[in-house]
Amino acid sequence: MNIPEDTEKNLMSPKLDIRLEPAQLEQFSAIATLFEKLHSFNASLNKKFALAPNWREILYEQFSQTYQSNSALWLLAWKEDQPVGFLILQAKAGGSPLFQNSQRIELVALYVETEFHGTGLAQQLMQAAKTWAELHGASYMSLYVTAQNDRARTFYQHCGWHPAQEIWHMDITPHSPSP
Repeated sequence: MNIPEDTEKNLMSPKLDIRLEPAQLEQFSAIATLFEKLHSFNASLNKKFALAPNWREILYEQFSQTYQSNSALWLLAWKEDQPVGFLILQAKAGGSPLFQNSQRIELVALYVETEFHGTGLAQQLMQAAKTWAELHGASYMSLYVTAQNDRARTFYQHCGWHPAQEIWHMDITPHSPSP
């Protein structure tokens, strides 16, 4: 288990009756369902974030290889027997040897079902992420957020995140091949 026992005991929210648990292999379908909802929403904001046709196989391969490892955390939020949110963290070793602070944790995904927005569940998941990152000796966490996702950007700022770098892109229109 990737969460210390004393931390795991504190992951139950009595007000919401939500429990956070590290995902198990047999719960992959819950992970995939929530992952698809997250990326469908992101793709509705920017079509460049649409999932590849074989995304489920790729996600399963990554999940099955890392869900029990010490370098990743796949956390599910449960309301009774229904998955209502999830979080994926991954330790990123190295980076460029040119930079001093290269030990980081990446917040790969965070999603909470719409009916749980504003309940504190996302903050619970974020606190679990921060605790896990601290226990794994990270000097910082990073994430990617769709530029058009104002709600997420506001949430992350409220949780103490701040922009450290911008990623820009330029659309390329392919030219027809010359005869």
